[in-house]
Amino acid sequence: MVAVVGVEHDVFSEGIMAFVECLDGQTVSPDDVMSACDDISSYSRPSHVVTFKAGEMPLNRVAKTDYMLLKSKAKEIVQELRSQGKWDKA
Repeated sequence: MVAVVGVEHDVFSEGIMAFVECLDGQTVSPDDVMSACDDISSYSRPSHVVTFKAGEMPLNRVAKTDYMLLKSKAKEIVQELRSQGKWDKA
């Protein structure tokens, strides 16, 4: 399962953050996701990838992906990435 949200970005106006949930018994790393996106233009591919284990993707009360929670989590992650100089670059 994959969910993407946009977060304020100084270069692209809005950067893409991808949240990826692995199937039970499978693993995927952020580098795997980024390498799968190599043929996508830089403004269209995720700027950052977060992986979840099976069953960890946040769901809302009707069992659909909780994009509001992911958006707020993405903003927190971006604050941390900015402090490390890893977000607002092309």
